[in-house]
Amino acid sequence: MRVFEAPYLGTDHLVQWIAIEQASDAAQLLKNIIDTGYYDSGYFKTHSGYEPGKIVPNFWFIAEIARALKPRSAFEVGCGRGDVLKLLARSGVRVAGADFSADVVSEAWPDVRQQLEHGELAEVCERRAKAGKRCDLLLGFDIWEHLLPSALDHAISAAVSTLTDDGLAYFVVPAFGNDDVFGEPFPLELEQNRAAFEARELFPYLRAERVDPPIPVSGHLIWAHTEWWERAFVKHGLVRVRELEREFHRFFDPIIPASNRCFYVFRRDTAVAEERVRALRGTYTAARFAKCLAGFLHATAVTKELRGGFIKPLVAQYTPDRVRAAYRALRDTLSSPGAPASR
Repeated sequence: MRVFEAPYLGTDHLVQWIAIEQASDAAQLLKNIIDTGYYDSGYFKTHSGYEPGKIVPNFWFIAEIARALKPRSAFEVGCGRGDVLKLLARSGVRVAGADFSADVVSEAWPDVRQQLEHGELAEVCERRAKAGKRCDLLLGFDIWEHLLPSALDHAISAAVSTLTDDGLAYFVVPAFGNDDVFGEPFPLELEQNRAAFEARELFPYLRAERVDPPIPVSGHLIWAHTEWWERAFVKHGLVRVRELEREFHRFFDPIIPASNRCFYVFRRDTAVAEERVRALRGTYTAARFAKCLAGFLHATAVTKELRGGFIKPLVAQYTPDRVRAAYRALRDTLSSPGAPASR
């Protein structure tokens, strides 16, 4: 392993990179992460936007996409303190989660705390599957890239084993390159990674967040093209459901952060899962999306359970004029009870 400086692709801006030169280097990076307490509660404040008593705003929309898949039960790997699970539980979904950070699990929301487990993710998943604790929706948001490359297959296999025969999966992964559904939120950043990028292989160079000891940005140990990630899931019996992804992108792309647009929806490779997907097609409507926005505004302006910040300006800035006008009307109504419903 070595640390070096090189410019972002197409710029003169120098940043530090970590070269993975042998398989043991990734394991050493993970050791650095663990030994320094990198994943303590401070990580989730700086990287995930956690504030005490406030739900992270973009999780409102992530939870809505999960809800649109009409789950009966949901299990989230890398659940953190359970923001998404808390929102799903309100809709009557039976929820459970696991995270490898003891610090963040100890700070779980009280209403889901008993449903969260701390531990190594594959072990937790295998234990749940052996006990017959199955879910029909598997969730994982910005978690898979934190695993050792050598451990990824085992972890995905163990997680998929918790799914029912008609199970679906919804994952957010910071995948590089141009995807045929979500585009290219993360373009190639370093020329030295181009060969791996074009070959759809793991990137050998990771951007450094710290250098003493070396730790990659956000603790991500796996950097790869979107096609590499899709193959990583498909080989464990999952089928990508592009038609549902496109339906959700149509509504949510203008208001979710670019990093959250890198999402995949999969189903089990079974007839009952295929039938479930068929029944879901076309069920997410503009009326339901408007209701989601209204709930978001209520949670931001009235109950104030959502952390303030970047989502509301995105709604105002990037949505079409007609939707923007409806947004303003809803905002005014919810902020001033008794005010006219529209203008």
